Amino acid sequence: MKRDIRNYMKDLGNLIILTFLFGLFSILAGITPAGPKRAFFNYVTFYIAISLSILLLISAIIVRVNSYLNTSKNGWLAKYIVSVTYIPAMIGVTSLNLVYASLSDWKWIIPLALMYPVAALLPFISERLSGSLHEEAYAPKSRLGQGIIFFLLALGPVAGVFGVFLSSLSERSGNGVIGYSVFGLLLHFLFIWGEVTMAHQVWKERPWKNG
Repeated sequence: MKRDIRNYMKDLGNLIILTFLFGLFSILAGITPAGPKRAFFNYVTFYIAISLSILLLISAIIVRVNSYLNTSKNGWLAKYIVSVTYIPAMIGVTSLNLVYASLSDWKWIIPLALMYPVAALLPFISERLSGSLHEEAYAPKSRLGQGIIFFLLALGPVAGVFGVFLSSLSERSGNGVIGYSVFGLLLHFLFIWGEVTMAHQVWKERPWKNG
């Protein structure tokens, strides 16, 4: 009984921390660069981020309740929702907001934003393609996958130089924010790959896998 109470209190503490973090990231998602030293608050991205965060938190609660009731298989859909909303809620919307910084209209962001639901549903559409992308993320066999992983590993030591380059690029552009958009676009495609990977991992646990 005492162990159960401690687990409940621990989960409650984790929920409070997650609520704070998602609220903070939702606010950050609304901050849009408007120049080298200027920014404005984009309420559209804030509302999208906070909506995804609420959906994620509700689904996470359902997953925990099912685990306590030993009915985790019945909560598979909630677990799937958690896996496919985590990246967009945490940082995905923020990266798209960075891309939007140097664009004149949101319509150019829509095709990029639609890549998230496509990535989330990819296991339902093509399990083979989803599995291949998932395997390439952890053990790349193709030249493209190996090149992307090498680029990511090489980017770490030169992140500072890359940041200086983007700052210089931003200052030379007309509105001073194109560097943010380039960085946001790179992050976006990386996060889409991560979205596919997370969705596929939960897909492998689907209750009807063995009929």
